[in-house]
Amino acid sequence: MKILICGDIIIDKYTYGSVDRLAPDFLGFVFDAGKSERFLGGAGNAAKNIAALMPEAEVHLAGSMDPKYDHLLGKVTLHRVSEETLIKERIIATGEDLPHKPRQKQKIIRIDYGKTFSEELPNCWPEGPFDYII
Repeated sequence: MKILICGDIIIDKYTYGSVDRLAPDFLGFVFDAGKSERFLGGAGNAAKNIAALMPEAEVHLAGSMDPKYDHLLGKVTLHRVSEETLIKERIIATGEDLPHKPRQKQKIIRIDYGKTFSEELPNCWPEGPFDYII
């Protein structure tokens, strides 16, 4: 069975750190970054989940993604439209100075990089035939 998934491939990046003090030069927190993790999101996450749930299927993904993230794909075949990458980064902090959440994790900001490629979908179809197109 051949399955094609077209859509925006998102890299979900989580940066963890701590907030233990206020900045002396402006009204805000000082974030001390620790570890970062990256996961497939959007159409990439859907493709990876389908490949895991249906190991007998041949899963193809059409989208844009920088080659440095190819290791996240697993057994999914990527048909690269461009190397433009959409990244959604979440900054997750812990610390005593967080309002209303002492010593708990809290997302303090989300930063989006890149652009969607959905307008390029008609130009990215790999040769089929495919049993299912998502």
